[in-house]
This record gives sequence, structure tokens and C-alpha cells, in this order.
Amino acid sequence: MANEFIGSFPIEDTIRGRKSIRTYKIQSLIEEDKEKLLDFAQTITSPFSSDIRLQLLHRQQGTDNEKLGTYGVIKGASDYITAVIQNTQEDLLALGYSMEVFVLYASSLGLGTCWLGGTFNRSSFIKALQCKENEIIPIVSPIGYPSERLGLNDKMFRTFAQSAKRNPWDTMFFDQSFKKPLNPENAEDYRFPLDMVRLAPSASNKQPWRIIKNGHRWDFYKKRGYGDKLKFDMDSIDLGIAVSHFHLAVMEKDLKGRFVKTEEGIQQEQGLDYLISWQEEK
Repeated sequence: MANEFIGSFPIEDTIRGRKSIRTYKIQSLIEEDKEKLLDFAQTITSPFSSDIRLQLLHRQQGTDNEKLGTYGVIKGASDYITAVIQNTQEDLLALGYSMEVFVLYASSLGLGTCWLGGTFNRSSFIKALQCKENEIIPIVSPIGYPSERLGLNDKMFRTFAQSAKRNPWDTMFFDQSFKKPLNPENAEDYRFPLDMVRLAPSASNKQPWRIIKNGHRWDFYKKRGYGDKLKFDMDSIDLGIAVSHFHLAVMEKDLKGRFVKTEEGIQQEQGLDYLISWQEEK
């Protein structure tokens, strides 16, 4: 798998510095930034089999004189990033992975973004992108220039969603068994990738990922949470985001390995589903 996007931006600084922006300058993306974004999008590949094509849309591209909108949650944004996918786990995982890589790159350019899963006018985006019957748009993000002043929406969401808070290390990372939390010291070279996973954004800041160190293999699981409320599995998108942080970090540190799916040594735990593994290569 080619990873042409590696080296395009500083991984740790960008992950630590990126935050959700809900208030924007009333200004469309300048052509230079738009070209950078579109060129970068072409370089993104994911460890999942699905081929996700990211779409950049202007607010005026809504149909029947209906502008693309977000029910007042986002202020001032003129442009959005999204993707049309089929409602499969592989597509949802690939969407989370690919869009987070794109979002981080946009952040490195000084642009603001904000993951939206339920607070946007989905039908207007579906019409604008002429989705087929078996296709969905589960996620969109505004993309633009942050306002100098923090808006009321930004302050409110950060307070109620506790978006800066992260779950403790010992609730997410385990050693051989879910009964044994992983000591950070025992993560060795992989402490940095796991730290980057811990900083990954997720819907309602639930952080539904769980990772087990199994010898020289890292097994990724997702905790079930949203059920059928949104008619697609938001947790799989969140896992794709977490995998992107892990993968970006291991590639930046030049840790050799590959993603695999296996049944060997997989833990069965109520409320958790196994998704994928990273196999270290020495």
C-alpha cells in the first residue's frame, strides 16, 4: 500500500493542536488552498479494502435553491468535505480513516474542521451528490478559515461534550487479555502510536476503541454504543479514525508492520467486536 501522504505534515504537533471549529470567517476557500486539498486527497490510501472518494462541496451547491446546511450548529462556513459510501463496515472504517487524514492535513494548513454525524441537513447533501439508492453520506465537515473569536457554539459544545477530555490509558489498552491493562512502559516503541490513538476524536467523545497487545500483534476492537439510532454504525467510523492515528504514528516512527485480519488469539468479550490487527515486522 502506497503512503504518499506521509511527510506532508508533522503528525504529533498536528494531532495535539487540532480542535473542532464551529465558527468561521464568511469566506470561501482560496484556490491555492483548494488545489492543495484536492491534490492531497488523491494521495490518501487506507488499510481497508474500500476505495473512498472524498468530495469538496460549496454551500451553494445544494439543489432546488436549498443551501447545504447544519441546523445552526456551524456558523459562517462556505465549504464542506464529505464522501458518498455504501453502508458497509469496510466503507465506514475506510471513511473514518481517510477523512481523518484529510482533516489533519487541513488543520496543518491552518484550516478549521468539525466532524458532524447528526447535525446537518443530510437530504440536501444527498441531493447535491446525487447519491444512489444504496449509498449514504454518514459524515460531513465544514472546512474553512476559523473566526478570530470563539463562537457561542464552540464554547457550549466544548463544555458539554468535554471534547478535550480523554479516557484513562488503562481503560483502552490491554496486555494479552481485557482483564490486564497495558502498562505504558510495556508498550515500548508503540507507546507513541497509542498516545496518538488516545487523542483521536470520536462521536460524543465516547472513544469506543479497545486495543490488546498480543505478542507482536496489536488487535483493534470496537465497543458497541450507538446501535441503530443513525441507521449506520458510527462506532466503525470512530475506529477508522483511531486506526488512522495509530498508522500515521507508526509510519512517522518507521515502525515496520502491516494490517491483517486474524482469528488466532482473538478475545471474545461481551459488547466488543474485533475489527483488525497490526502485525509487527522485525
